[in-house]
Amino acid sequence: MKNWKEDRSRFMEAVCDHFPGGVMVYRDDEEKAIIFGNQKLQRILGCRDEKDFAALTGGKLSGLLKENAALVEKDVEDQMKAPGRRFHLVTTVALGDGSRRQVDMQGCRGEREEEKDLVFVFVTAVNEELPVYEKDHITGFPRMRQFLADSEKMVSEGGHPEKYALLFFDIVHFKFFNVTYGIPEGDAFLRQIGNCLKEVFPGHFISRFDVDHFMVLADSSGVEDKIREAHSRILALRPSAKVDCKAGIYQLGRWGADPNLAVTRVKIACDSIHDSGDHFMAYYTEALDRKVELKDYVSRHMDEAVEKGYIKAYYQPIVRTVSGALCGMEALARWEDPKRSFLQPADFISALEESRQIHKLDLEIIRQVCENFSRCMAEGRPVVPVSVNLSRLDFLQCDIFQEVENRVLEYNVPRDMIHIEITERLLNAMDSRILQGLQRFRKAGYEIWMDDFGSGYSSLNLLKGYFFDVLKIDMAFLGSSSERARKIISSIISMDKSIGTRSLAEGVETREQFEFLKNRGCEKVQGFFFGKPMPYEESLDHCMREGLKVETRAWKAYYDAIGMVNFQTDETLTLLEYDGHRIRYLFANSAYIDMIHQVGDQDLMEAEHHMNDPTLELSSIFRKYLDKCIADGMVHELVYLVGDQFLKAVGRSIARCNGRACIKIRVSNITGSMTHEEQRRVYQVLHNVYAVYDDISLLDRDRDTLEPMAVSDGDWSEHEKIPHAGNCIRDYGLHSIYADDYERYMAFMDMDTLEKRIQKAGVGFLSGFFRTRVEDGRFIWMIHTLIPIPRTDYGQVLHCIHRLSGNRSDFPEGLALPSENREQGMFSVEELWNSLIHGSRRAYFWKDREGRYQGASRNFLLYTGLPSVSAMKGKNSSDMGWLMDDHGARNLEGRVLSGVVVVNRPMDIIVKGVAKSIVYGKVPVYRDGEIIGTLGWFEDAEQMEKETGRQPVMVTDRVTGVMNSRGVIESLIGCQEAYRNFGSDYAMLFLTIPQYRRIFHSYGEKTANGLLKAAAGKIRHIMGTRGTVGRLDGAGFVILFHYEDQTEVTFLHRKLRQAIADIHEVGGSSCTVTAEIIITYGSDGITTGRLLREAVGMMRSSDDGYRDKMDRWLDREALFDALPLPYALLDTPMGEDGGISQIICRYHNEAYAKALGLKENEELSRHLTSLLNQENYSWGQKAYEAAYEKHTLYGEKYIPPLAKTIRYMVAPGP
Repeated sequence: MKNWKEDRSRFMEAVCDHFPGGVMVYRDDEEKAIIFGNQKLQRILGCRDEKDFAALTGGKLSGLLKENAALVEKDVEDQMKAPGRRFHLVTTVALGDGSRRQVDMQGCRGEREEEKDLVFVFVTAVNEELPVYEKDHITGFPRMRQFLADSEKMVSEGGHPEKYALLFFDIVHFKFFNVTYGIPEGDAFLRQIGNCLKEVFPGHFISRFDVDHFMVLADSSGVEDKIREAHSRILALRPSAKVDCKAGIYQLGRWGADPNLAVTRVKIACDSIHDSGDHFMAYYTEALDRKVELKDYVSRHMDEAVEKGYIKAYYQPIVRTVSGALCGMEALARWEDPKRSFLQPADFISALEESRQIHKLDLEIIRQVCENFSRCMAEGRPVVPVSVNLSRLDFLQCDIFQEVENRVLEYNVPRDMIHIEITERLLNAMDSRILQGLQRFRKAGYEIWMDDFGSGYSSLNLLKGYFFDVLKIDMAFLGSSSERARKIISSIISMDKSIGTRSLAEGVETREQFEFLKNRGCEKVQGFFFGKPMPYEESLDHCMREGLKVETRAWKAYYDAIGMVNFQTDETLTLLEYDGHRIRYLFANSAYIDMIHQVGDQDLMEAEHHMNDPTLELSSIFRKYLDKCIADGMVHELVYLVGDQFLKAVGRSIARCNGRACIKIRVSNITGSMTHEEQRRVYQVLHNVYAVYDDISLLDRDRDTLEPMAVSDGDWSEHEKIPHAGNCIRDYGLHSIYADDYERYMAFMDMDTLEKRIQKAGVGFLSGFFRTRVEDGRFIWMIHTLIPIPRTDYGQVLHCIHRLSGNRSDFPEGLALPSENREQGMFSVEELWNSLIHGSRRAYFWKDREGRYQGASRNFLLYTGLPSVSAMKGKNSSDMGWLMDDHGARNLEGRVLSGVVVVNRPMDIIVKGVAKSIVYGKVPVYRDGEIIGTLGWFEDAEQMEKETGRQPVMVTDRVTGVMNSRGVIESLIGCQEAYRNFGSDYAMLFLTIPQYRRIFHSYGEKTANGLLKAAAGKIRHIMGTRGTVGRLDGAGFVILFHYEDQTEVTFLHRKLRQAIADIHEVGGSSCTVTAEIIITYGSDGITTGRLLREAVGMMRSSDDGYRDKMDRWLDREALFDALPLPYALLDTPMGEDGGISQIICRYHNEAYAKALGLKENEELSRHLTSLLNQENYSWGQKAYEAAYEKHTLYGEKYIPPLAKTIRYMVAPGP
């Protein structure tokens, strides 16, 4: 037993000596005698062994603590009176060399009876090496937690916090240093900064808090001098790196020593001078203290502010420079607080960013903007696009795109009425979530604006990787009136034009600034010169009082097109606006103004007066010239004399809206050194060169374009190139070349064989003689010449046409000419046949017995878009994809081949993806008594109506070219018959565009029709020839087609929705459209009911009243009388008890009465109750849910009196 105790004692002594901290035991009596101290404690105190330790302490605790003994012993005694009988303190102790050291002491009284008079203490040196997890791996400084703990102990033990100051150093632009030099160099730079701080603040606590932030607990005395020294040393480390150093100072004695508050406040002091170029140090002051308190208030009351409406959207006008009209507004946040009064953005935005609540503010402003738009539209008040600001945190804290979309869709706001503003600092974050979010906004049709362009270090770099619709020029540029600042602004505006971006200058405060920006081509301006931010109504009223007109959505595209003109050009440039009556100047650059001075006009006003003076010949000439520019949108030249000056105008219409057009004109003085007569002779010579030919065109084979080059009436024009030259040649041949010459003409114009033929001819060009249509409809012989342009390797060819005199000697030998000996009045069979086939408006075709095409007339080729008969010869109608009812067409073909003659038969066909209504006939073709094929003909039904005034049954929509409502019904009946007879199931998709009426009212009928055409085009492109596409009223489309698998229907549904959503612009006008699609199947047996429901729902969006909507629907009942599916339109007025008082049948078709066994004049509600009531669920309940809760209900019930099962649907009506 004794040996075991001795072994255990030696073991415990070894453990204590190797313990990672000092261990000490002293007796808790008046002497406080130390009875044990391990080797680690001895090393902490600088003692070599127990003998040195005993000599230093005298064996007592007081010898270790020296002058602090009384205070420390009392603190220990007080702490151990508390439950747990423990203590923890930091104090200084004497070392063996006479110096002192700060130590951390933690201890407790013994628990066991024999240890109750002993105190066990664990001692560590405060400045000992920290554990790895408490150290910064780059600088070796303590991390934030350890730094704060050590600093708090130091200050509390010293008892004089006024002696200390907490310093915060921010290494500004360090992130750019890392990007420029690389991360290893950045780490080395941080270590150098750390060494500088250690040298300036020796023996002080230092920490690296963040990537580029350092903290120092320093002595208050002389702190400013030390900061200056640290600042100069840090800047001297890498002078070329363009980094800066800012410092915040927090005086612990004045503001309190709470570590968490101290850190927050010293950072605020540093941030207050972040953007200052004059200061690099700042104290935490009372003003900053008030800001801190306000930030705390803001972060705690944000939700309340949104809920109670303290957050307000204020609107600042944005003005179009060229028109002086109000073209937009920027929505800015304001906080009207009942306790704090009116808060400016600077008071709350940074607080919300720091508390990660900025997205709440931005989304509330967007909600208010959308709500205001909806309210103004309902009240008929003017609306303009509004730009809203998004923060970097918006993209990180939430799905900001979806949040904005939710509000836009909730209030039915077009996306082009909301512009997204971001700052370049946001993009500098290089976060993939931000870039993806912006891409989603752009893809959906929102404009993206960059705010404060030029305020950062990478503005131009950002433009390489991302497209912005508008760059807002930083208002700091406008703060300087220096010539250098003006040149910078001019350069930015010019750059915007060249990359397809528009420019907006903010901060405009004077008329001088506005005129400068207007003349440099800046499209939009914003600033106090036009109005400060105000609530919407106040801002709008202010603009009205200032005489600003409101730019409507229809005019936006007009002025946007004008805005892309670069005003900063050395050319003599002007923009004229012409409405067919009056010409006015929109813009003229300085070169143009100098030019009008030279020709005698004092200013633009006088020049405008001369152009509008009807007594002057120049006015008439210029009006004709402008009419020509507007008519075809091509470039036209006009050479005219003003006084003794010979001027040439080159102009083109660049924008049109509501009867007005803007023509961009470049004017040059071509008088030069020549006399007037010399100029006239040059003009005449050039004119005569072109006068040799009746028509000249340039064929560019590489680009597949045709460019008309002919000049007539002195008009030297640069014509726009026409794409698809091959189609142009074919169409010209079919329209303008005599039928007998058509095949020969097409062979002559074959570009693939041109080189061989010219080389064979050996004269460098080819000529051919063809009967060509002239103005009076006659065909006369004309010579067509193909001339390859030298050095283009036959890539460019001139096609020149010149009419012959008519003398037979002018014609080459071998050319088939009419016989001179033919008896007058006698016609050959061939002449009669050609006149019948090619001279009629009918389209003729002929087939063999197998239904294969053998030939067709020119009108047939024109109607179907085929280049020649060879494209169809030997194929049948199914091969060509023209027939919508292939089965019925084959049956009809068989009847004709049996000798039946068919005339005036209506039919729907698909031509180039478009449904066409025709009236056709067909007869058998006989040879020796045998039927060898068929001859058919047809006319376009719509064209028949135009030419004859007859009113045939039309099934084609006039606007879109797809089927109209009657055509849809007939096609639906056909599909139902095919389903009943052959089991061929079909799908019907009902597609509506809810935004159609709004676009109609905003932009007018032309743009609305353009939307319908664009939508129909996308639907036809997706459907091809596989089905029928029709349009009902408004923007409601029906798609009918047979299908194999319902998955393909679902796939088409997705494609159609996306295709419609991809329409962001119609005729130059921005729009936001969506597609709502209902899918039904023939096998459902409820297709017509669905169609009825959607048609009624479509009319629900009308501006007419409820009864008008119902009556308008009843006017169309004839369209549904023929439908085999039963349906009814019911009126369900509510009674006093809150239920349905009765069911009134407004209309039902015959199939409905037959299906339900409804007798004439029988009360419908009683009949339905007896037939369709079920246990616990009456017919009246279903009608109530459909009418007033807008539910669509389906049911099925076996009806004994009818001996059949009834399946039915009850859907909400108007």
